[in-house]
Amino acid sequence: MKKPLRVLTLFSVFFVGTQITTSTSDAHTITTSEEENQLKVMSFNLRNGNANDPSPHSWTERRPTIQSFLESEDADIIGTQEVHHYQVTQLDDDLTNYDWIGLGREGGTSGEFMAIYYKSNRFTPLESGHYWLSDTPDVIGSTTWGNSIPRMVTWAKFQEVGTDEEFYFINTHFDHQSAEARQKSAELITSKTSDYDESLPMILTGDFNAPLVVNLMKP
Repeated sequence: MKKPLRVLTLFSVFFVGTQITTSTSDAHTITTSEEENQLKVMSFNLRNGNANDPSPHSWTERRPTIQSFLESEDADIIGTQEVHHYQVTQLDDDLTNYDWIGLGREGGTSGEFMAIYYKSNRFTPLESGHYWLSDTPDVIGSTTWGNSIPRMVTWAKFQEVGTDEEFYFINTHFDHQSAEARQKSAELITSKTSDYDESLPMILTGDFNAPLVVNLMKP
């Protein structure tokens, strides 16, 4: 008998120097069965690896701390923000049993990624894609809402090995300066869900650069 998935824990992670702080929400139940599989989800702004970052902010110093933290938390799926390609691939080397999906926001390996890491022994990606938070979401690197930096979404449809349960995972990073861009980004993501199978659960993670993202998502 299938045991439907539920989100056990959903929390965001931020860096302060080499220390990690977390913000944890209550478990969000997708279904109500007491025998459900548990799904632990993390949203993690890893901070870019600027070569000029002084100690203790350098990527070289932060990398082993991140590896240790992620191994101890053992999340099933991680939505990351603000990482460059070399950081993405180094994390891939550091983490066992994970694969990743992602694209640079300026196309290919250029610019920051919204990479999704998932346990490859538990989940199989059935579909995946990317779009940009603008009036032209299919145009790589597009910006039209007052944000000078391209913002984007990486998403995937996963199937759990053994149960065949399916769900969508959506990961993003909203603009830090333009409130209009944040509002329209939320509206676009909401409208884009009509492209998915709406009978399946959808999980959204991200750095929303706003304390009240729930309000942004309201129609």
